[in-house]
Order: sequence, then C-alpha cells, then structure tokens
Amino acid sequence: GFVSCNTSNNVLFPGMFDLETLLAQRHVHVGGLFNMPNMHCRDLLDLLGALHAAGVTLSLDTQFDVSGAWDGKGCLPECLGVMDVFMPNELEAAGVTGAPTPEAALEVL
Repeated sequence: GFVSCNTSNNVLFPGMFDLETLLAQRHVHVGGLFNMPNMHCRDLLDLLGALHAAGVTLSLDTQFDVSGAWDGKGCLPECLGVMDVFMPNELEAAGVTGAPTPEAALEVL
C-alpha cells in the first residue's frame, strides 16, 4: 500500500525513521524526494547508505522539482548511487540529467 499527504512533506526528515525498523525490510522506496526539502541532507545519504550496505534494496521516485534545480540541494547524485531502481518520468529524467530528449536522458542515466 501507499499513503501520501502532501501537506506533511515539509515536516519529514531522515531522523524520524527508525534505522532498525528499516533494516528489517527487504525494500525501501523513497517517493517524492523533491517534495520533501528536509530530506535533502547528509543524514538521508547516510541512512540510504546503511540500508544499501545491509542488503536492503532501494528505489526512488523524485517527482517534479518545482524549484527547477533538479538536484535535491546536491544530494541526488549520491542518492542515485545506492538506488537499485530509479523511476523518473520523461520530464523528470530530462530535468535530472539536463538531456534534451528522453533517449539522451536514458543514455546519461
């Protein structure tokens, strides 16, 4: 299942998630990274790195970046480095890579 509440995105931060609980999972999905500004930080990268190192598979859907920066305050490249699955749509893939076409974005990714 999946539940989302857009008005809660601004209050989410990595420290509110229990590492032991997440380590007990087979898979963790990060949905809407660009809509959660307090997740754009070293703590998220450390959390994802720990999960990845423990064998938990990871997936990411950034969603649209209304800021136009497409980098999550610099954390996206490292975040992508530990992801098993990255699920951008064509517009998001172009934004993240700076590529002019979906095909070119695929090559970059």
